[in-house]
Amino acid sequence: MYALLIERTISQKVNIFEGKPESKRYEWTIAHVKAILKSEVYIGNSVHNMQSTVSFKSKKKVRKPESEWFRVENTHEPIIDKEVFYRVQEQIKSRRRQTKEKATPIFAGLVKCADCGWAMRFGTNKANKTPYSYYACSYYGQFGKVDMVSVDLEIVLQVFENLLSNAMRYADTAVSVACRTKGKKLLITVADDGKGFNSNALKIATDPFYTTEKKSEGEHFGLGLNISKVLCQRHGGGITLKNQKNGGASITVCFGMRSQK
Repeated sequence: MYALLIERTISQKVNIFEGKPESKRYEWTIAHVKAILKSEVYIGNSVHNMQSTVSFKSKKKVRKPESEWFRVENTHEPIIDKEVFYRVQEQIKSRRRQTKEKATPIFAGLVKCADCGWAMRFGTNKANKTPYSYYACSYYGQFGKVDMVSVDLEIVLQVFENLLSNAMRYADTAVSVACRTKGKKLLITVADDGKGFNSNALKIATDPFYTTEKKSEGEHFGLGLNISKVLCQRHGGGITLKNQKNGGASITVCFGMRSQK
């Protein structure tokens, strides 16, 4: 079996026992094969304290960490050369799948489909030469065809961070965020319940270095909204500032979305 693994023919030759009728053939699972390949019994060692009983009623046992095992070497004649054994262990390690880091997208549950109202699911296409992230309708993705659209997530997150920081700085008690699609545009609105913009600020708030704070007091350089404006324009969109009827201000950014087949 060790030789077969090194020759990369184990999957073809060790799945069933020879000489058995087809109806009684024993199928080897990967767990059986790995247990045999990793057993140190075949190199003359005996290993103890590998499991512990967690329930004396059900007799259920769990595998202990390898650091807690007791090994006694050369207790019997080995049938596998140690060099071959350790080569196999290296192959097993090299074939392990890397653990993927999972994270919840920042807009999870917020972006809704303009056609049906279902939440848009987030995904990443890594098969393309230039990987891209995208949102797709959860409903049409399961029950029918849907036109795929994508945005540059790094740009969207940078703009969103700027808007959220700005709103939290001027809000009295609350900040709200709304995401939606309109045609092939992604719109994100961040609103606060603060004092809102004065008439002059509505015109120049997106200009470079505009800030309502005095230079001697503030830590902000007035570039957040200007950077957001430039990024939106580069992405085929723009930025709109408004005062709300019930007080406070809202900023809506628009991104053009690319079609994906």
